[in-house]
Amino acid sequence: MRTKKMTLAEAFERVLAFSKDSQLSESMLDAIKDETTCIKRKFKINPVECVILAILLDNDSIMSRREIAQYLDCTIMKLLTYGKCFETLRQRRMIVSHYSNEYRCPRLGYRVCREVFDAVQNDTDFAQYDSTDYTALDVMRQIREGLEFTDHCSNNYGNLIVDIRDLLSRTQHLELSRQLLALPLSAAERVMFLIAASELIFRRCNSISQVDYEDILEDSLETFDICNGINEGTGNLAKLNLLENTINNGMAEPDSFQLTDHAIKTLLQEFNIRLNARKPVTPDNLILPEKLTRKELFYNVEEQHQVDRLMDLLSPTTFSEVQKRLKESGMRTGFCVLLHGVPGSGKTELVNQLSIATGRPVLVAQVSQLISKWVGDYEKRIEELFDQYESLVSRSEICPILFFNECDAILGRRNEQGDGDAVSKMYHSVQNILLERMEKLNGIMICTSNMPGALDKAFERRFLFSIEFHKPQRETKAKIWRTMMPEIDEQMAQELAAQYDFSGGQIENVVRRQRVDHILYGHAVTLDSLNRICREEGYGKKERSIGFGS
Repeated sequence: MRTKKMTLAEAFERVLAFSKDSQLSESMLDAIKDETTCIKRKFKINPVECVILAILLDNDSIMSRREIAQYLDCTIMKLLTYGKCFETLRQRRMIVSHYSNEYRCPRLGYRVCREVFDAVQNDTDFAQYDSTDYTALDVMRQIREGLEFTDHCSNNYGNLIVDIRDLLSRTQHLELSRQLLALPLSAAERVMFLIAASELIFRRCNSISQVDYEDILEDSLETFDICNGINEGTGNLAKLNLLENTINNGMAEPDSFQLTDHAIKTLLQEFNIRLNARKPVTPDNLILPEKLTRKELFYNVEEQHQVDRLMDLLSPTTFSEVQKRLKESGMRTGFCVLLHGVPGSGKTELVNQLSIATGRPVLVAQVSQLISKWVGDYEKRIEELFDQYESLVSRSEICPILFFNECDAILGRRNEQGDGDAVSKMYHSVQNILLERMEKLNGIMICTSNMPGALDKAFERRFLFSIEFHKPQRETKAKIWRTMMPEIDEQMAQELAAQYDFSGGQIENVVRRQRVDHILYGHAVTLDSLNRICREEGYGKKERSIGFGS
């Protein structure tokens, strides 16, 4: 009687059963000789590779080496001695490697390719996916898998170079593959370009740091030379107009690179990446509203009235309508706002809350970074800042805010004679640029100042709204105390408000100090403990009236 021929599914099922808790022993491998022989005829793999494939076939998700070792009841170290088996399966596209960093826990895993499932289900010879059916997306997806694997297995760099060259050679029916092969680039330069392309295609992120490249490329010195060639415009990637420095805060970053518009138009046209719809690199000085914390702010009655008007103006629907009507009337559509007054009165925090309430990102002008001792450089940085803001406005659905915090150093009184030293002339030139750009502004600019009297009169006239903030009055201070310390009662809040002539910022400092004392020593909140903290912090001035008779 003829024995029924074993199918691939039956062979893999038996291999799976025998390998459970087997520790990959020789006796187990001897016991599955018939099954592995059956699999070898159609898959051309050795017995250990049969075991690995059987385990992965039985799992419908990504498995790590630790999980495979647990199934076999062996150590990861023993499994690592069969690293070549994993690599053979990966190179033959039977399995795909995956790397994840979920919850900051690095995890290298594997899954079976679709072609393996098809062969087992149909009981046919394994046939690698016909590369003539590949699309440009298939090519880039396979390249990305190789890049991710090499990023965390540095000894795979040589294999990565070979795999990329082989993949591009097998897919020359695609314009992308033909163009990439034709580029006069070294292997490392081609990998650098593909890293940037992969990030843009799959993450819509068009900025890669030099450190990211060094994680994948084998030779850090070669990486440095290539990056330096981009910086100086002498390398192949720069000469071919493929990679350029990332622009951040209006300036080129020497250790960060992005694809050029030319590269996207000529090499990645199949991916339909709209240049104005690329995920922008979030600059260090751009604050997104979702990153901010909502807070309740309290101001004196008149200040609150003006804040409410500003909040109403900047609401998305109102602002767009006001701009539209101003434009129809032939008037300027930009809004410049000055928030001035005593320190700690909530000027900066108000900008944050405006951002949250209206959904507007805030581009922060770091005045200390703009100032330069070099003639011409200061002016250039101011121009670049406004260019950056205008670019942000043009590609944003909602108009962002340009924020100059503590602008006194940059908007102070000018030297009217204009015949001072070189530094005075430079500041005069910078302020002329600022005045011109404020006139032409098509957006929202908010400045804060602790010394409004020091501002140049020409700037004062440019601010359509000017809100002056004073120290909070007693009722306002009591509300601030109650909001920041919900555990105190109304009477204690009123006593503190009457006792100390504090700004909101000073009250916050006292509250933070009390919280620290509670964490360190378990001190409860009492009026005495708060009075002690106020005295220790040097805030012991009692509230008094202001005037000659005080």
